[in-house]
Amino acid sequence: MRQVVEERALKRAARECMGRCGSPGADGLTWRAFRENLPERLRVLSQQLADGSWRPEPMRLCDFDAWGKHYNVVIPTVRDRIVHRALRNAVEPVLEREAYPPWMFGWRSRAGRPLAVPAGCCW
Repeated sequence: MRQVVEERALKRAARECMGRCGSPGADGLTWRAFRENLPERLRVLSQQLADGSWRPEPMRLCDFDAWGKHYNVVIPTVRDRIVHRALRNAVEPVLEREAYPPWMFGWRSRAGRPLAVPAGCCW
């Protein structure tokens, strides 16, 4: 849990999330507004995660039509995206090292089709 709760981990997760554009969640907070007081917001978020008082906020439901189909999209808040990314950053290396077999290439980052072919995988 330390890899998620530390302010440094949350700052790294926030920077990774800010690199992608996204709509605001149910609270209406944008990345631009969140950045205005980033160190203080991350400190509060870190404290909430450490003492167990953090709870996910409601998500915003959006409906749109594209390519002749109707889609429902759920958009989390900025804070929730940061926590999710911090969790992913903490868990992904452990899964890569211990849970995934070396011959699995499907959806893993840095282990796609170009690496499977030189590894001698044949189906």
